[in-house]
Amino acid sequence: MGPMNHNRNFRIETIVIFISYLVGAMVFLSIVKDIGSLYSIVFCLLFAISLYFDYRRSFRIPRWLLTTLSLAIVILALYRLNMEELITQMMETLLTLLAIKLLEEKKVRDYLQIYAITLLLLSGSGLLSLNIAFFVFYLVIIFTLTIAAILRLLHSGQRPGPATGHDCQDSYKIPDYSHPRHTPNLCNVCHTPKNSIPVA
Repeated sequence: MGPMNHNRNFRIETIVIFISYLVGAMVFLSIVKDIGSLYSIVFCLLFAISLYFDYRRSFRIPRWLLTTLSLAIVILALYRLNMEELITQMMETLLTLLAIKLLEEKKVRDYLQIYAITLLLLSGSGLLSLNIAFFVFYLVIIFTLTIAAILRLLHSGQRPGPATGHDCQDSYKIPDYSHPRHTPNLCNVCHTPKNSIPVA
């Protein structure tokens, strides 16, 4: 990968990270009035720590530790479950899980999980207070998540193609003869016969 491609990927990754924090902050603002102050403080603290980690890019909390913490949060939520405050308690739990997810070193699946939790929180906000502010947050967050998904696709270096979502034509340019299934007529990624791929 050349310096220009590296710089381009770095810029896209930075934008995707920024968008992830932006939608996290927006969804927090949309539900802050409906959750307990303790959860708001915990989220803000973890949010600030994760921002610092992403800025410094020098230290990460082990993933297994964060996963264990997430499981403990879910177990605690089930233990204190109250049907009269079900939506509020679910939102508090999801907000804490979102903060923990932001702390992790983010891969594609982590971004998808962040976006999924964000949408669940936004849905919970709509159940508690369906008003103009909710629709504004909803439209802005959906638009922002769409941009993030497109940038995430660009950062992964993929373009829409056959079943796997890659470009088979590019895969033929650098044969991988070390792969046991490779022949010059097969795609290196999905092993689709070359003759079946239409040439643009």
